[in-house]
Amino acid sequence: MKILILSTGRGLRPEYVEQLRTKLGLRHSDGMSLVAWQRSGSPLPLSRHLVVGPHLLAGGRGKDQTVEQPALVTALGDGPAVDDGSAADEDVVLNAGSAVDNGSALEEVSALDEALSPQEALVPQAALPRSEPVSEAAAARARQKQAMAMLPVWHPRRVRQAAGWRLRRLKRAASIRTRVRRNPQFRRVRNRLSPGASLGFAASCLRAGTVHGMARDADLVIALDTASHRGAWILAKRVPGPDVVVGIPAAQRLLEKRELSAPVGHP
Repeated sequence: MKILILSTGRGLRPEYVEQLRTKLGLRHSDGMSLVAWQRSGSPLPLSRHLVVGPHLLAGGRGKDQTVEQPALVTALGDGPAVDDGSAADEDVVLNAGSAVDNGSALEEVSALDEALSPQEALVPQAALPRSEPVSEAAAARARQKQAMAMLPVWHPRRVRQAAGWRLRRLKRAASIRTRVRRNPQFRRVRNRLSPGASLGFAASCLRAGTVHGMARDADLVIALDTASHRGAWILAKRVPGPDVVVGIPAAQRLLEKRELSAPVGHP
């Protein structure tokens, strides 16, 4: 099954996409695509991610964003189990460790706790806060930032970084475009004349042939938020074939109805 999501919200994260798949009860073989109004900060686990936001209204085509490739899952029991002796080695290690005097180990730990200050005392692993998973890009940026901070103040790399940062700041301050955008009167007029995300997203769905093709290939189109309802209505009128619903609860009811009406043995 192929699912097409319409969304005008910002800040979509991979965890939220996984929650949507769980709520809809999708399998790993089911595909999910997204037509969004805003770009996401990180790649999403989707089959396709098309952005038709305000910065792309002039072209009206949309731009594909990088998606996160699904991890390869190896099914258990595909091949015979190979006994390489690791289990026997583990038994030997466990048997050898059982002969150690547990009382001496506890005395050493208590002596070490008394030698340390209260802030440095040993803390059980269960009491330590669990760190959230960090993406590879964020970890690389953190390592680069830490390595830069360890350099001397007058190191050439730090001097170049500081000079580049000040130059970009001067460019932004001297930019006529930035000053016009920050003008309160310009913002007031722009907000009054702007059609809004709902009408803009609907116009992009109407003009972009790529969105029509994605809706034509999908089995179900879901409008995720209120501003995407008009775009979903336009696709329902223009593209025959897929079912178009509003909200996750309606999609759940439709999928349950399809599952009940499907013949026995049909996936």
